[in-house]
Parts: sequence; C-alpha cells; structure tokens
Amino acid sequence: MRNLGPQLFSFLLLVAGAIMLACGSSPHMLQSVTLSPASADAKNYSDGEVQFSATGIFATTPSPVTSLPVTWNTCDVNGEAEISVSATGAARCNSGAVGTFVVEATGTQNLGAAQCLAIMACGSTGQDCEGVHAVAQLTCP
Repeated sequence: MRNLGPQLFSFLLLVAGAIMLACGSSPHMLQSVTLSPASADAKNYSDGEVQFSATGIFATTPSPVTSLPVTWNTCDVNGEAEISVSATGAARCNSGAVGTFVVEATGTQNLGAAQCLAIMACGSTGQDCEGVHAVAQLTCP
C-alpha cells in the first residue's frame, strides 16, 4: 500500500491557496462604496423611480471605479417591503409606503474576484467573504 501523506498534503495546500485567491487576497481591495444620490425623495423623480449608482474606492489603481457592480438590497419594515430596488439600482416606493427607507449596496472585496456572499446592513448574515456596504435613503410620499 502506498503512502499518500505527501500527495494529500500537497493537494490540500493547493486547494487552500485557490480558496484564498478566489475570495479576498488580491491587492486590489475594495475600501469603501458610496451611493449617489445619498438621499432622494421619490416625488421629485419621474414615475417615482430613483436610479441609484455605486462608486468604489480601492486600495490601488484604478480608483475610483464608477458604475461599480454591487448587489442591491432594501431593509424590510415589520416584515414588509416598503420599497423595491432592481438589480441595476432603480428604486421605487411600493403602494402605501410612507416615510424614509434604506437602500443598500454591497460590493465584493475584489473587483473581478469570485462572488462572495455578504453580511448585509439590514442584519441578514452571509457566508464566505464580507462585502463592503453603503446605504442611501429613499423618501416615499
């Protein structure tokens, strides 16, 4: 019977290195994300739809990166979604929504790296890698 110890160790070392590279070890680390507009009132936009955009600040060039690919999210109030936000950052008030609500964007640690789940500002816990978050406000009439 062969001794597989050295081969198994080498294989596990290779897998660990691949995981590190895929999830956050690049020097092009995302430092912060800003959203524009930072706050908006839906009544001031045509059809009440507000287009939010994300800009990322990185540790190395190129930085900043406009039109940063992010995951958009909203915080539900009392278990109900008061606003809706599309995958492209277009937000609108749902029927009956009154007040100011949170629009959130999460960028991955590395632009172009493997997608990692995030820990959302709304409190839902993700796995794998943390993201970098930004929030804006949408006021509904």
